[in-house]
Amino acid sequence: MPQHHADDSRSGHPTLRRAKSGPSRADAARAIVIDPDEPFLTGGSWLSEFPLSYRGDDGAIHVNTQSLQINWEDWRFWIMPNRLRGHTYCHLIAPAHMAALIRGDAQPDER
Repeated sequence: MPQHHADDSRSGHPTLRRAKSGPSRADAARAIVIDPDEPFLTGGSWLSEFPLSYRGDDGAIHVNTQSLQINWEDWRFWIMPNRLRGHTYCHLIAPAHMAALIRGDAQPDER
């Protein structure tokens, strides 16, 4: 049975093809920075547009996360309907989009 090596360009084995490009993708994944959560106090500000990802001054791709926490006991929301209280809302990056950023198939947003 013939043996295939990661540097064998004739190999059609998908695992070996991934191994050839593995280190650069691993480096790209390590260069992703998840920025600290930016909590909002109102729904209007949480719903506003924001860059999901951007290239920082450090050259790394930064991923934004945003949240809106409405605690059940928060007096500011007592006038709101009960269905809106006691929730946490968040914007997170989809795993498929994160993978596309790592592979270079997607680019970060403009700032």
